[in-house]
This record gives sequence, structure tokens and C-alpha cells, in this order.
Amino acid sequence: MRKLTAALALMLLLQFPTQAWNATGHRVIAAIAYDTLTPATRARVDDLVRRHPDYQRYFLQNAPSDPVARARAAFIAASVWADQIKSDPRFYDDDRRDTRPTPLLPGFPDMARHQYWHFVNLPFTQDGTRLRDPRTPHVVTEIERLSRAVARPVGDPANPVYALPWILHLVGDIHNPLHAATRFTREDPGGDRGGNAVYVEPGRNLHSYWDGLAGPDPSNAAYVDRLADQLRRSNRLESDNLSPILWAQEGVERAKNTVYTFGRNSGAQNRPIRLSVVDEYSKKILEEKQLASAGYRLSALLNRQLR
Repeated sequence: MRKLTAALALMLLLQFPTQAWNATGHRVIAAIAYDTLTPATRARVDDLVRRHPDYQRYFLQNAPSDPVARARAAFIAASVWADQIKSDPRFYDDDRRDTRPTPLLPGFPDMARHQYWHFVNLPFTQDGTRLRDPRTPHVVTEIERLSRAVARPVGDPANPVYALPWILHLVGDIHNPLHAATRFTREDPGGDRGGNAVYVEPGRNLHSYWDGLAGPDPSNAAYVDRLADQLRRSNRLESDNLSPILWAQEGVERAKNTVYTFGRNSGAQNRPIRLSVVDEYSKKILEEKQLASAGYRLSALLNRQLR
């Protein structure tokens, strides 16, 4: 019976070729959002995207020539920009003590990568370990701040042009449970940093395992559109909750109930956790739900701020 259950779970898993929060995941979220924007909001975001200083460098890669399709493709591409600058030498790691700021370029308020904006370490424990509050700023504070900024007129010091790609990306990030939660244990009293300190087979940490659960990013526009359409059809509209802190708190509960299904195992590098195919399948189902919710909520947030 166990073999049959595992085989069935594997078969079901292979029927859901979704990506997690790698580039494809962010593109899918952005596609769902763009296609559910009001016409007025869509016109506003199209204008902001075109004004971005990296519009030509990043947002128009492989974009179609048709103006309408081109605007949509640029919006979707903009959702990945906050990850792309992590390896762009024009930008610097502002969370390192020995860092040197790179030269400020036109259109940018700064050239920092702001990698700590991508997550919040809301703490939980399964063994009574003392918890620590998350550092600020983090993904919740920045979604709230940037949401106010994006509503400002073009040219305002709040820089709505710079704010928009960050919002597209961070709303996706916060819907990944491992960008919201960190587990504190006796073996790791400082927290596991969103699963980065928990090792699973085969030879990777839990965070990267989650991010790349379905394999490498195919970077295929047709694939993204097909998956976004599938998720729109199979998930109801969820846009009533527009509170970033509630999104993050949802992520903590989902981390407890779905991601950390292996219990108190610390997942040391020399003793990685073996995850079953049933665990993988349950993560796939949650992943699909989270991608769809992120897309609908991103759309509702932009419609509210840019109406």
C-alpha cells in the first residue's frame, strides 16, 4: 500500500509542472496580476515601466513588437528585476560591512541591492526555544512603503518608477512561506534563516529546495502564459486581504503546517533530511495556491493604489 501511495503521489506531482519563486514563479504572478488590472491601472503601470532606467536593459529582452503585447511582456519582466540586480555589478550589497557603494546612475535613488527587503524572519519554534524579533526593514515594511510611493505622481521624490518593479517582486516573495518564517531550535537558537540552514536530500538547503521544487526556470513566455491561465482557472479570486503583515503571518502558518512536516529534525549538513514524495506533492499544491493568491492580491493592490 505504501508503494502504491508513493507512486500515486509521484504521478500527481508530475502533472503539476509549476515553478516556485524563481524567475518563472515571479513571471506567473505578474502575468496573473497584469491580466486582472483595470484599464486605468494598466495604463499607469505601462507608463511607469517604460520610464524605468533599466527598461531597455532588462524589461524588453525577447519582448514582442506588438505594442500591447510588448507592454505586458515588459511588466512581467519587471517582476524579476529585483533578483537580477543581485548579480549586476552596477549595484552593491548594502548589508555587508566592508561594502563600497557603486556610482549612482540616473533614475535610481541608490544602487543598493537591498537583499534584506526580500524576506521577513517571523519566528516560530517547535521545541520552546527563545524567539527573536525580525530585523527591519524587511519585506512587510517595504511593501507598505513602496505601495505608498507608487501612488505618487511621476517625478515625485518618492520615485514611483523605481518603486513599481520592487512591488511586483516583493508581493511574490512574501507569498513564499520561507520568505516569511524562520524556525528557532535548540540546535539553531539563532534561527534557520527561512530554511537556509536546514539541509535536505539531495545536498541542498530547504529554502533553495522550495524555490526550485519543479526544476530549473524554463524562461519561456508561452509556458508562463499557459501556467498563469491554468492557475486563474483553478483558483478563485482572492483579493480581499491586502495586508502585507497578514500575508506574512499566513506564510508562518503554512510553513508550520506544510513546509516543516519533518518535525523537529534540524537538518544538519552532515545529516540532511530525506523528504518523501508525498511531502513534495503537498508542497506543490500549496505552491499553486500561493502563486495564484499572490497574483490576484498584487492586482488588487495596484488597482487600489493607482485608481
